[in-house]
Order: sequence, then C-alpha cells, then structure tokens
Amino acid sequence: MSGRSKTIVLKICLLGDGGTGKTSLRTRYLGEGFTTEYSETIGADFALKFSKLQYKGEERLIKHQIWDIAGQPRYTSVRSILFDRSDGGLLLFDISNRNSFDSARDWLKTYVQYAGVGAVCLIGNKKDLREAKGVSNLVTVKEGEDMAKRLSEEFKRPIQYLETSAKTGLNVDTAFELLAKTYLELTSKLQTAGA
Repeated sequence: MSGRSKTIVLKICLLGDGGTGKTSLRTRYLGEGFTTEYSETIGADFALKFSKLQYKGEERLIKHQIWDIAGQPRYTSVRSILFDRSDGGLLLFDISNRNSFDSARDWLKTYVQYAGVGAVCLIGNKKDLREAKGVSNLVTVKEGEDMAKRLSEEFKRPIQYLETSAKTGLNVDTAFELLAKTYLELTSKLQTAGA
C-alpha cells in the first residue's frame, strides 16, 4: 500500500421533509454545534468536509460535497437539478413525526429518478427524543429497519437504517461514514458486474 490516500469525491444530498433536522445534522457534522432554533433552508445549502475512511485495508480520503436540500414542497422544482449526478443520499425523517417517516418513499422515488444509482441510508433523526418525557407515538427502531428493507427491495439497492441525534451528536459521523462505505460497496459491485 502506498503512503498516499486515494481521494474520492462524493456528492451527497440530504433528503427529507422540512424540520427533520437535515441542516442540524450537516452543521453538527461540520463541527459547528447545534441550535434549537429552526431556520428553514431556502432551496439548498452547500458545504465541504474531508474525512478519512478505512476501506478494505486502504485509507481513503473522502471529500464530502454536502447538499442540504430544502424539504418544503415549494422547492420541488430545484430538486431535479440538485439530485443530478449525486453519489449518495442521507434520507432523514424525524422519529417523532410520522408524516416525515411516511414520505420517505416519495423522497427516495424522486431522488432515484434524477440521481440514478446512488447510495442511500435511511436516517431516523432526533433519537434523543426516545429519552424525553411526554413524547409519544415515536417511530420504532423496528419500523425504521422494516422501511429500509422494503425500500431496498423496491429500489434494488442496499439501504441501511441508522438513528442519529443532531442535538447530542450521536451517530452523526457514523451516518456519513456508513453512506461512504455503502457507496464504495455499490460501485465495487457495479464495476464487478460490468467487467
């Protein structure tokens, strides 16, 4: 193995309804902390972050181009442009908001339509609410895992489920690492199939 890391550029889209915590997840991943104030994303926001990843005995340098896509319906028209040539998507829902969970399939359908073969991870955000008093009717871990399985079968790609908390930072780095590994596995299989 050479002393230099192989650099991989990943265009990543953060998908999901407004208020699911996409911006909070991105800012936490970038080391910018967390705020409880909700600020709607206008159209999309963009950020870059480099990280190192061990994959099959090699160190890879990942350049994450993170596109935070607005979840409100009025921004639907810009999604086709932003999803184009995306390598992967973190599909978020809020575990305390069943409507955001129920719309995950529609988000993935639109993403696949414009991005084609991109790696996807289903993310149940706001895991910290599992410990909160007075919060009920949360999407269960089993429901999240079952949804990931159904989406994997329907869209013919491996989709793993992970719960995160942008508020506490739980599994935020893991989500981006999991997506990068899923992308590398997916492209490796495509290359092998095309050989």
